[in-house]
Amino acid sequence: MNLRKFLGTENAEFQALIYFIIALGCFLSILGTLGFCGACRENKCCLVLYMFLLAIFIIAGVGVGIAAFVFGDKVQNYVSSITSQAYEFYGKESSHYDNFINLVQRELQCCGANGTWDTTKSGPIPDSCRNPNGDVYNSGCLNAVKAFFKKYMLIAALCVFLFALLQILSLVFAICLRQALSHVEFD
Repeated sequence: MNLRKFLGTENAEFQALIYFIIALGCFLSILGTLGFCGACRENKCCLVLYMFLLAIFIIAGVGVGIAAFVFGDKVQNYVSSITSQAYEFYGKESSHYDNFINLVQRELQCCGANGTWDTTKSGPIPDSCRNPNGDVYNSGCLNAVKAFFKKYMLIAALCVFLFALLQILSLVFAICLRQALSHVEFD
């Protein structure tokens, strides 16, 4: 499935998210290198810079976590609106809508936007609406998509929380190492 084709080339939020993830990866690489060099070479300047940038990263992570919690419903509504839009264009425009809907129906074991397939709008019931026995799924895909995102947003929140704990632990170790280097210098 070509996600860019489905979301459209004018979707600035999607493109901004991709650039943000790339920049975040670069930042984390630099941050890790600073921490590694500071610890291995016992370089206090690298350690202090590492601690400062890590503290900023922790604060930003907490802010993003709070924003994700506050705007989680908007993300779910956005995904639901995309799914609804795909159902409106199913069988009419191009096959990327059909592929998206078929994938959702097959993976989430649902049929139609609200649990029934509208044969007058969208044509005959597709095979993706049927279980291996040939029976049509009863649940609607909009609710299934919302449940899917709710489940995985909770898992993502737990991962972010564990990652934040590791960052705080890393910051504490860097502070301890910095203090140990200061005491060695004066002894």
